[in-house]
Amino acid sequence: RKCEHLNYEEALNNVENLCIDELKKREQNMKVMPCSYEAILRKWQEEMAEGENHSLFANSELEHDVVTN
Repeated sequence: RKCEHLNYEEALNNVENLCIDELKKREQNMKVMPCSYEAILRKWQEEMAEGENHSLFANSELEHDVVTN
């Protein structure tokens, strides 16, 4: 149970980092049209689905749950 909680927390942190990265891009370059957070998360979900067996996406199912909830 504790392991599941830690994995979910890691997945949540990964999603949060995506949003933080977008915020930094917005702050650094005012000329670039910012993406909506929804679009960023949707694109990320698509990338996870394409690379499901890739080691980079080991927590993709949990991360998908975090994004959709």
